Amino acid sequence: MNSTVATFNRFLLAGLMLLLLCLAAPQVAGQALGQTDRRFEWSHPAMGVQFQFVVYAADPSLAEQAQAKAAERIEQLEQIFSDYRPNSEINRLAVDPDLAQGVQVSEDLFRLLEISKHWNEKSHGAFDVTIGPLSKLWRAAFRARELPATDQIEQAKSRVDFGQLRLIANRRVAASQPSLQLDFGGIAKGDAADQVLKLFRELGIKSALVDASGDISTMGRLPNGEAWRIELPSQEGIPAITLRLADQSVATSGSLYQALEIDGRRYSHIIDPRTGVAVQHTRRATIIAPTGASADALASACSVLPPEESMRLIQSMSGAELFLIADQALTSGPNVGRDLVPEKLRAAKPFESWMSRGFVDYLDKQ
Repeated sequence: MNSTVATFNRFLLAGLMLLLLCLAAPQVAGQALGQTDRRFEWSHPAMGVQFQFVVYAADPSLAEQAQAKAAERIEQLEQIFSDYRPNSEINRLAVDPDLAQGVQVSEDLFRLLEISKHWNEKSHGAFDVTIGPLSKLWRAAFRARELPATDQIEQAKSRVDFGQLRLIANRRVAASQPSLQLDFGGIAKGDAADQVLKLFRELGIKSALVDASGDISTMGRLPNGEAWRIELPSQEGIPAITLRLADQSVATSGSLYQALEIDGRRYSHIIDPRTGVAVQHTRRATIIAPTGASADALASACSVLPPEESMRLIQSMSGAELFLIADQALTSGPNVGRDLVPEKLRAAKPFESWMSRGFVDYLDKQ
């Protein structure tokens, strides 16, 4: 079998998205902006990606405190949610002999399980953190550059169902199936950005941005009163877009970034938990939402849902907006959202574009 792995990935996009905002530095670096506010920028590796931070603070000591607390908090979260660390909380939970009866978990794990349950229900299963068995199977397939066998997919898929989990009082979690494998890759980085901004707010910082490799959350506005300016670069016939956000989050996900090609067919790194198969159509979903966790989860769901279902999902809720690009093989169904895309932002063939009504309000007018 001839196979190639796409070289363009989400991490390159994430770096370009913040090109207009911050240049990563190994230590806090300040830039004077007026009498009281200074801009501080730094980066930190975590969760397999590079986090980037921008804060406006009155003095360097506050920025240094923010940097230390951010690193500590992200490490706490990674130790809970990483499925790569053998001793992480979710991996220890998977083999806990008392899981069928119920096991008490940390506040952070219980909190994010509750959030994940909400988005699993809203997306009708398109977002599911119990996808771990399928994630492990398809990671091995990508390393071997060959498709998993059908029976392997079916066996893994039989263990993917958020309904197997029960969230009980006093932060207790029970599972009806053995060998639970959780994978928070579709929400953990967005949530980490939320948690870091919460810390910054407690420190008295009023203006900040966290970029968790494309999952970007903002707090407040710039000192001059303007919203944060965030650019999604052009690529593969898709025009660049520039957003203005304040106290909002944006996440971009999709099969444009990592894929395996086998016998002329393209398989994304994104797996549909309902079918057990890697997404084969090309798409990019950009979500604007009030929190990083919600933007991240919705971007993950809209990366597997058909465009019309993605549009209906976004239209059914308040505070979330979608800009979706997909190949024309997915354009069957009603023309919901295609006519709302400004002409200059329409993707070239073989892509089609969809946009929710409120997304245009966040576009940079300059």
